[in-house]
Amino acid sequence: MGLNYVDISIAPPIYTETTIIPGKQGIQGIQGISGVYVGENAPTEADGEYNVWIKTNGEEMDFRGNGITNFEYYYGISTQQGVMPTNWQSTPPSNIVDNAFVWTKINIKTTDDLENQTFYVVAKQGTPAGFDDSKCTATIPANDTWAANPTVTVTPVGGDTDKGFQFAFEHLRGKSIKNIRALYAVHNHPKEAPEDSKFSTELPAVVGQDNYLWTKVEVTVDGPNGGTVYAFPFVSKTGDKGEKGDTGAPAGFGTITAEVGSNVDGKPKVTVTADGDNTAKKLHFNFDYLRGATFIPSVSKEGVLSWDCNNTELKPQKPAPLDMVGKIKTAFSGGCTFQVLNAAPPEGTPDTMISLVVDNNANA
Repeated sequence: MGLNYVDISIAPPIYTETTIIPGKQGIQGIQGISGVYVGENAPTEADGEYNVWIKTNGEEMDFRGNGITNFEYYYGISTQQGVMPTNWQSTPPSNIVDNAFVWTKINIKTTDDLENQTFYVVAKQGTPAGFDDSKCTATIPANDTWAANPTVTVTPVGGDTDKGFQFAFEHLRGKSIKNIRALYAVHNHPKEAPEDSKFSTELPAVVGQDNYLWTKVEVTVDGPNGGTVYAFPFVSKTGDKGEKGDTGAPAGFGTITAEVGSNVDGKPKVTVTADGDNTAKKLHFNFDYLRGATFIPSVSKEGVLSWDCNNTELKPQKPAPLDMVGKIKTAFSGGCTFQVLNAAPPEGTPDTMISLVVDNNANA
């Protein structure tokens, strides 16, 4: 290839103040690579090399080269984390059992299908959380008191599938009345309250014609420093003295009777029965157990004197038995002989014979 020759010989220049004589045109340079291709269809080799292709509608832009064109997702289930599923589906699975492994396969498609890649994501299906109603409790102390700020303590119990919560509340009780008392004072003014020292828990017996009875009701409710006391005063004045009433009918009594029962075995008592109007009241007194106890003596054939009693309560107090024959024998020991008879001794009884005659009919 020969050299391009450019004749640069020129005629001697003619210089004037306003005239420039140009030289010959140079050689055309090599065409460069176009930066952007705009067209409906993708550029071909005949169109040249381009860095960017833009469709004429402006909706899509494609950089020439190997780019991502699509993502494909597939799902499968296995029982072990390291064992890949054999069955794949394009929709996410449902009704997955607990502790199963869910595989997600992601296929990445490129423009030339030469550098396609596949990624796997494995997730384990957990056990669903649950609650056990029987483990959920709420308590308030039996002696709960009032406080300005109630509190609650929450304690979780059980596992994740049978979770329960224990709520312990405190200071939910509202302000309750701790004490109520009435105080009284006599004062000569209806609007100016008496001094606190003048009040007493005793109700005055006499207020006076020109005085006022002040009644202050103090209500103590729960609160700090022993509680809060609310006082409610009431004022009343002694009314005018009323007119003297009519003389009432005089009280009187009608027939008064009394009787005494025959019981002796018990404590004395009396029952009073009233009947009739107040002007002629009838009274009846019924006494019982007023009779005294009777001790009944008796002598046995052996000459022993003993006692009985018609009152059960006094029987333990009866005298002890007395062996009269024994006592006499002791007194006359050695010189006399004793005998017990039911009748007078017969004639001819020796003088040394002492006869004790017992009359069993004497106490009949």
